[in-house]
Amino acid sequence: MPKYPKVLLVDDDADDRALVRQALLECEEYIHLVDLPDGSDVPRYLEACPDASLPTVILLDINMPGRNGFEVLTELKSNNRYGHIPIYMLTTSSVLRDKKQSIDLGASGFFTKPNKYADLVKVICELVS
Repeated sequence: MPKYPKVLLVDDDADDRALVRQALLECEEYIHLVDLPDGSDVPRYLEACPDASLPTVILLDINMPGRNGFEVLTELKSNNRYGHIPIYMLTTSSVLRDKKQSIDLGASGFFTKPNKYADLVKVICELVS
């Protein structure tokens, strides 16, 4: 049985989650997407996942109410169980300081959400390939 990518998307903006979901479907015929609207939900979700069901990649927004992306990134990267999962910051921020902080905290990459849908598809396909 083939193993399909499992993506955890964490973003408080419902429209952005819908766009990323659509872009993922254009990249992969079969994909398991779980989206969460709040960074505070991430540890609880991952704790409930059996090891075989952990995401293969996490897409994480920075600017969220409650726990922001930096806080979530820090917690995940310090956890032995899921610190190995690639985490990409996918955010509206284009501030160099945010990119540097993300990488310093262990993010695998930093991507500013593109304005054009075709560009978003290209970014998303790169992240899940």
